[in-house]
Amino acid sequence: MATLLLIGVAIVEFGIERSRARPPHVLLLVLDTVRADRVSVVGDAPRETTPFLGALGRRGLVFTHARSPANWTLPAHASLFTGLFPSEHGCHFEHRWLADEAQTLAELLRDGALEYRTAGFSSNVNVSRTFNLDQGFDHWFESWTDEGVSTGGRSATDAVLAEAEAWFRANGPRGPSFVFVNLMDAHLPYRAAPGFEAHFGTPDRRVDPLVESPDLLDRVLVGDVEPDPRLRTDLELRYDNALRGLDDRLRRFFDALGGLGLLDECVVVVTSDHGENLGEHGLVDHQGSLHETVLRVPLLVAGPSVPAGEVIDRPVTTAELFRWVPDLTRRAFKPAQAGTRTAALSERMTPVDLVERVRAARPDVPLDAVAARERALVDSAWPRRKLLRREGAADRLFRLADDPSTEGDELPVEGGAGPGLAARLDELLARLRVLRESHAPEARTDGNDAALDELSRLGYLSQPRDASVSLHAQEHLARGNRHHAAGRLEAARDDWLAAARLSPDFAAARFNLAVAAETLDPDRAAEAWQRYLEVALRAGDDPAKIAQAHERLDLLRGE
Repeated sequence: MATLLLIGVAIVEFGIERSRARPPHVLLLVLDTVRADRVSVVGDAPRETTPFLGALGRRGLVFTHARSPANWTLPAHASLFTGLFPSEHGCHFEHRWLADEAQTLAELLRDGALEYRTAGFSSNVNVSRTFNLDQGFDHWFESWTDEGVSTGGRSATDAVLAEAEAWFRANGPRGPSFVFVNLMDAHLPYRAAPGFEAHFGTPDRRVDPLVESPDLLDRVLVGDVEPDPRLRTDLELRYDNALRGLDDRLRRFFDALGGLGLLDECVVVVTSDHGENLGEHGLVDHQGSLHETVLRVPLLVAGPSVPAGEVIDRPVTTAELFRWVPDLTRRAFKPAQAGTRTAALSERMTPVDLVERVRAARPDVPLDAVAARERALVDSAWPRRKLLRREGAADRLFRLADDPSTEGDELPVEGGAGPGLAARLDELLARLRVLRESHAPEARTDGNDAALDELSRLGYLSQPRDASVSLHAQEHLARGNRHHAAGRLEAARDDWLAAARLSPDFAAARFNLAVAAETLDPDRAAEAWQRYLEVALRAGDDPAKIAQAHERLDLLRGE
């Protein structure tokens, strides 16, 4: 009996040691466009947007001052996957391709001694085969392709999570898996999951056309749209509703993984690629700045051998995950060392398409700040200071607020950057190694209409923009009509003219311009009516309006 007992104890102990030695699964969740101060993980969000993530954070590590290396999706993910800054990996606005020789986290885990199975699931076209970000993944799913929502009728998030769960179900029991998931709920136009569209309040439906526009940032930059308090309140409401719905989707996804028995041996990393301006600093979207609203992102780690309930407030960069994840797979991650290897450096390269679009629409708008490269540095030695360096301009120093408010995320410090922080940035930039100077190919876009359409819908490409142009023309027409009803004919004429410039064959705008011309510019009224008729006859406009135009034209010509 004693012998059997000893054998039993040995078997149990062997099982425990084997379980401890078994490499854990790794689930890397990137919640696209999620800024740190809107998630309720460390208690600084104005609304309880993420109760599930908050509970997950209490079971692991929470980094309160994590920052992204870039201000938009493509370079941020390239940095996340390679541990390199944008100027090193070279994958950004000026060159949209991750170099083949860059080693990715998926390759590191797949080709290492532990032989991880790797799978990626993306709802963002900027995280796709188109730009070589699938490098190192054995399995890759993109939600906008024919295999995704275009045939399944599901939302992008539901499609991605369903595919990830199915892959885990089939492959999880076979060995350690590295699974990457990108979810787009918090990206413009901030579409909340069903049942959460009005969780914190009902958005102003009059703003729907605005947030659906793919070039909202362009219009803010040229002054066509003013991010006034009412718009800002509405954007925050939509954004928080989307976050609350995303959190619930994640809860259900984790429940499913728990039902598969996979969570007990799974390291979970939750972060974002960048944040979002919601009207702060007179901006929306994220492409045009390096404000803290864009750089500071959530970061939490939970799972086997990860300390529970610990909060780390040192500045870290999400590029460090390239180093941390292999340590996590070996159960050798030391939180005390996190953030000591490098500064939280962020880089913004020239947003080529954005600059081209704005300059084409309004050549008079100065874009020097948007077009210049920027570097932002927040270092552990100066955790409450941020240095911003822009090409062709003096360094600027900011004090980071302890309790960020709508405009208090960064406050200018008089007297310049000071030698210490500036010297640290000089040192760091001098050590950056350019991966390679020439890149090819540019991107896999030939014949990839689905990817191009998605890029255009999200506002990352100049063309095609037909839907956007038509939408903006309608908005100018409606605003002109409101001016006219209020007796402001000149203001009405300006908006109708803007509508006609956007859409030269817009019959309604041409008709209103002809009416206005009879009062404001009688000498050109006949010409305006003639222009309307040319457009109206091609478009098949209202016969009554066409007849009225003929009558006015005959009268003006004395016929």
